[in-house]
Amino acid sequence: MGAFFFCTRALRISAALHDALVNGYRCLSGNRPIFKNESARVMLKILKEAGTVGILADQNTMPEEAMFVDFFGKKAGTTTGIARVALHTGAAVVPGYAIWDERSQKYRLRFEPPVELIRTGDAERDVLENTQRFTSVIEEIVRKYPEQWIWVHGRWNTRPKGEPSLYDFH
Repeated sequence: MGAFFFCTRALRISAALHDALVNGYRCLSGNRPIFKNESARVMLKILKEAGTVGILADQNTMPEEAMFVDFFGKKAGTTTGIARVALHTGAAVVPGYAIWDERSQKYRLRFEPPVELIRTGDAERDVLENTQRFTSVIEEIVRKYPEQWIWVHGRWNTRPKGEPSLYDFH
């Protein structure tokens, strides 16, 4: 049996004690956080060394780092980093997720086949189309295991310019 370690993109927590505690847990199994201010450079280095990088692709992304793609029929601000890195490096994009197994009382990691990248020669179109492909895979997984997804996360917080908030309860 082999080991499988991830380097994952992470945000620092402003309270130093909490940050140290959370990062201690992140590293217990051999994983390593990549912090936002160092992410592109470090990710490229890890991939060049045949390492594995994990990115949470189902999170709300701020407009300056996002493209809007369909997720459950609504436009969602989605990271373009995965598509940009994969197109630049040729790295495989392998969707992975954890499912709670009630019987064993453990999480089970599952992986889908690599997503085939679209390469049309139009860089921005390729980023958009591949980002949509990745997001469609996530939607399929969430539809298959809806009880496993964190629905309270504000996935649609960032809206396209001029569109109203989906969370405005006033």
